[in-house]
Amino acid sequence: MERKMIYLSVYVTIIGITSLAQDITYHIEEELSNSTKIGNIGDDSNLFSAIGGSDSSSLTFSFLTTGNQYSHYFRVGKNSADLFTNDVIDRETVCEFTEICMLVLQIAAKSELGSFFRILKIHVFINDINDHSPVFSKSTLTLPVSEAVLVGTSYAIDGARDRDTSPEYSLKQYELQSVDPDFTGNLPFSIQFSKHLDGSSIIRLYVTEPLNREVRDAYHLEITAFDGDIPPRQGRLPVFIIVSDANDNQPQFDSPSYNCTVTEETMEGEVIIQLNATDLDSEDNGKIKYKLSPHQSNEIFDKFGIIEDTGEIILKEKIVYSPGKIYRIIVEAYDNPIDGQSLSTQTFVIVNIENTGNNAPKIVMNLLTQNDNAEVPESANIGKVVAFVEVVDHDEGKQGMASCIIQSIDFDIQRIDMNKYKIFVAQPLDYERNQIQTVTVHCQDNGKPPLPASASFNISILDKNDNTPVFTESPYTKNVREDLPVRDFILQVSATDLDSGKNSKVSFEISKRYTHKNYFYFENLPNNIANLRLNRSLDRDTISSYVFPIYAIDEGEEGEPSKTGSAMINLHITDVNDEKPVFKMSPFTIVVLENLPADTPVGNVIATDNDLGVNAQVEYKIHPDDRDNIPFIMFSNGNIKTNQELDREAQDRYEFKVIATDKGENPLSSTGTVVVLVSDANDMYPEIRFPRPDNNTASVVQSAKPWQIVTRVLASDADEIGTGNSRLRFDIIARNDSELFQINPNTGEIQITKSVDSVEVGKLFKLDILVSDYGKPRAKTSPCVLFIRIKSSNATKTEVSTDVLSNQNFLIAIIVGIVTVVLSLGILATICIIRRIDRERKEEQKRKNNNQIKVDPDINDRQVFDGSITVFSLPSEDSLLNEKKKKEVSFSLEDDVFSDDDLIQKNGLDNNHRHFKPNLSYLTPSTKKVEDNHSETSGDTGTSDSGRGGSDEEIHTSMSQSPRDKMMDFTRPLPPISHQEIIPFSFKKGMALPYNNRDYSSRPDVINTDNIEMSRRDLDPHKHGLSTMAVHLPNDSLDRSRNKVVLLQTDSGIHSDTNSNEGDNTRDCMV
Repeated sequence: MERKMIYLSVYVTIIGITSLAQDITYHIEEELSNSTKIGNIGDDSNLFSAIGGSDSSSLTFSFLTTGNQYSHYFRVGKNSADLFTNDVIDRETVCEFTEICMLVLQIAAKSELGSFFRILKIHVFINDINDHSPVFSKSTLTLPVSEAVLVGTSYAIDGARDRDTSPEYSLKQYELQSVDPDFTGNLPFSIQFSKHLDGSSIIRLYVTEPLNREVRDAYHLEITAFDGDIPPRQGRLPVFIIVSDANDNQPQFDSPSYNCTVTEETMEGEVIIQLNATDLDSEDNGKIKYKLSPHQSNEIFDKFGIIEDTGEIILKEKIVYSPGKIYRIIVEAYDNPIDGQSLSTQTFVIVNIENTGNNAPKIVMNLLTQNDNAEVPESANIGKVVAFVEVVDHDEGKQGMASCIIQSIDFDIQRIDMNKYKIFVAQPLDYERNQIQTVTVHCQDNGKPPLPASASFNISILDKNDNTPVFTESPYTKNVREDLPVRDFILQVSATDLDSGKNSKVSFEISKRYTHKNYFYFENLPNNIANLRLNRSLDRDTISSYVFPIYAIDEGEEGEPSKTGSAMINLHITDVNDEKPVFKMSPFTIVVLENLPADTPVGNVIATDNDLGVNAQVEYKIHPDDRDNIPFIMFSNGNIKTNQELDREAQDRYEFKVIATDKGENPLSSTGTVVVLVSDANDMYPEIRFPRPDNNTASVVQSAKPWQIVTRVLASDADEIGTGNSRLRFDIIARNDSELFQINPNTGEIQITKSVDSVEVGKLFKLDILVSDYGKPRAKTSPCVLFIRIKSSNATKTEVSTDVLSNQNFLIAIIVGIVTVVLSLGILATICIIRRIDRERKEEQKRKNNNQIKVDPDINDRQVFDGSITVFSLPSEDSLLNEKKKKEVSFSLEDDVFSDDDLIQKNGLDNNHRHFKPNLSYLTPSTKKVEDNHSETSGDTGTSDSGRGGSDEEIHTSMSQSPRDKMMDFTRPLPPISHQEIIPFSFKKGMALPYNNRDYSSRPDVINTDNIEMSRRDLDPHKHGLSTMAVHLPNDSLDRSRNKVVLLQTDSGIHSDTNSNEGDNTRDCMV
């Protein structure tokens, strides 16, 4: 059926703003769809305009659900006051058997800010629509009829029932017709009907013509029921009449309706009224029975019953007086004929309730929520109304007045009218302290004696997201194998949140700022737990540990911001044997003396494995292909020994392969090469100056960078210089540092190989070091023990402890460097100008001197002048020194300088014989210890240790200043020379020229050249040349502008150094 338009009318009666309730009347049609707007109770009652102010904008509306049985069919906007349908309303269900359907609602209006509170009464009339068709109680009917039946005989048939009760849409008529296709002619039947109070009806089927079973023994008929709509709704009943061989009178009550009154004292089981009905039929057809019509509310069946044979209505439970409350009972009388076609009739019984006693008050709770539970957020303001309490007492006068108190923690009660109270928030709420509170209301009337009543209900405190998730553990620490498969479980985390609902549901995530966050992910599980799983393959050799923050984030209710808790995860990656041993060098070159007995140690090979523990332990063996072809054996620790004497003349070089294999579960190996060179012997042992038993400790700070030099082993060999017998090699032969340090085999420098973990701070590592020379045929070795202590970075006073300070120092260093460069450029420019002027003056003076000086023909046997540098040809070693001197060269620099002319004049060079006769005994060097405060070890090795491995016996040339008036001459000894500074330089052998043959125009400048060299190009063929040496000095070592004279003191030894890159004819010396 097409839906009709909503018919809505509103009648508003305004009783006054001070009244407790205001009546509003609405008319709506039934079957309206859910959420159809009916009206606005605030506007229709004039409530908004009447109260005005802040209370008007803060009003909230809710149903008084208790006592309002129809409130669930509607809903009201909490703030808008719009009234909507909340369900499809079936008028026939709500108002059964009545032509007028009116629903009464009560709505509470209260202020969220103030104490305003009103109750509005709403009358909603439900108008009927034709939404039901007539329906027969049976789908088909078979009726036997005797052929001897008299014309006019009728048969009762249960008619159709139309649930629509309005006059225009209820049942209107019936129609009878044959549906037998072979039947022609007039039917010998007709029908009439009568309606009952419950909407049902009874049909009388009349026989209108005599029946003849021999002519027709059955009729196939159809009864159609029509209602009053246009077009009408229909209901059909197929009727099969079997002509056979009737009850034709229905029972009649002696009154169309009955009234009775029941008091509150009437006991259960008492008869409240007896009905009587008669039937004109005889015998069984006239025997009457009674029953309550099944088409009425369950309340009737709960409170009343009827005796089937007598018609007595009894009270099933006691009734309490309620003003205006009556009960309408429909009672049906029916006969019981033999043929089973019963006839019946119905009547009304009106039951009134009389107030006769002192009744106890009854407490009616109305919870101001949209559901059946009282709820209030923990952030509710004090004074917020949470429930409306009405005390119902049917006693009259003062006996019906009651007073109430409350039993609660955070709530209180206040009277707002007679027998009406509101319950409100009395103090701040806390969900975490008390999630559910039980509120009990105690009331007592003024009767004699006073009667009490109590009622309780629970108020749920709604949670606000005011608690941060807390991890059950922090930090989480776990060891993880580096071969853990991707997506495998690592560890489980959990967190707690004292909130509830979504506010307590926690999910977990890894910090998005963590660099390696893609290596892991969380699998979030119920109950605020999550599994951390691997997302990418691990490699301990690349990253040995992962430390990262994780977060627990609650969901938060709608409109509530989420809260986040944090914790740390420390994952230590454990080693798996996945790295092959790597030889430190390949080939390993080893020199061994010939003619040594069998089982002589040759050397050892070293391979490193980046794994840990057993996986990093390496064993060695000779390759099977070479095992039988060489005179060596190898032990598992890498040591190599001879198994027979070696004959260098037979073979001076052996090369073979060795295999290094780790001890891991699945061993890995690699191959290296060893070269053994057979050499000769040696008789001097290396002398170690550092470390020594009284000075053998160095230290390094934790923050030292990999490959930083931390100290140096100082040693020398008194064997012949320039051969392998004096060249030294440094090796670590035993250690407990897990290869944290390595030694430079040529220089003795100890380097740190990797960053130092904080756990190593304070540890003392022992290195057994072997210093060996390359002597032939047998190398000499000297062992020493070096201890290295790891210090905390904070222990170094000059080190800044924070990154911020480091950055500031870095910036300051840059600025200072820039300023220094600028100032240096300016100073250099000034110096260059001054030196240029001075050089021009000096050259002019030299030209004058050249024109005046005559050189002794034999001067080349004793001296050579080269501007500012004087090289003396010294006497033999035996004539100069009585004890053996070390093969070293030292220079003495005079700080109080003198010019060339001064040197000539002051030291006895006259015009005829300009040459020196120096007193060489005054050139004997003196020693002075040089302090070093620039290394890590300077503060740990004592006053005798430089910290760079230097010993207390390091020799430096003493130099002194001499005033200008105490210059050297032939007869007076030279003044003492004090040490000023040590300048590195080198000698180069050559042939000097006679002084008078030097070309001064092309003479090298002392300041601007690196090399001052006396060459052969000025050689006099008539004079025997001196053995001379080139002096290599740094550019800034000497200041030519100050007219310094460099005095060289050398011994008569061979000037050579095997460490020099210039071959056997050069040697490093100290100036």
